[in-house]
Amino acid sequence: MRSRRSYAPRLPPAERREQILDTALALTVSGGVGAVTMEAIAEAAQVTKPVVYGAFANADAVLAALVDREQDRGLQQMLDSLPDDVSDGDPVALARTGVETFFAGVRAHPGRWRLLLAPDSLPEAARGRHEETRDFMVAQFTVLCEWAVSFRREPIDHVLLAHLFVGAMEMGARLILKDPDAYDADRMNDFAVEVVRAIQEG
Repeated sequence: MRSRRSYAPRLPPAERREQILDTALALTVSGGVGAVTMEAIAEAAQVTKPVVYGAFANADAVLAALVDREQDRGLQQMLDSLPDDVSDGDPVALARTGVETFFAGVRAHPGRWRLLLAPDSLPEAARGRHEETRDFMVAQFTVLCEWAVSFRREPIDHVLLAHLFVGAMEMGARLILKDPDAYDADRMNDFAVEVVRAIQEG
């Protein structure tokens, strides 16, 4: 007697898309962006290929949607590291809080940040979204840096400083993902505080 084929339980379209995106993210962690194929997603999610194709047209569409979702979550994580109100704040104390918040998020969601910090390997549409998000963060940091450098005796270009800080956060995230024991929270936080203090007092 022929064995009856088992089928994945039916899910609402939105839940199915989330399942596929979660599966694709797991595949990027284990094998990089190149591991995300429709066949691999179907096998890992234990669904048939038509189910995957019913949610997304192809693997590039999956990756674009995945980056879109993770960019939104990563952006919120970065925004959470910025103060809501700096009028009565201390730049050094705010820097420590912000760095602690951001890098804690990197440690909590390493798969997300490995994906977001490898834009060159992504489809063109996903790379474009990455640049838009980065530009938005630079704009947010520009406002913060303009306030922070107001404490200095000598002026400094706050726009270039904002680019520097965003780049430093990305670099710090890469170091944590590569060797979390060597680049522990105290080391990263203390360094950030000393950099901000040096800039403020310069």
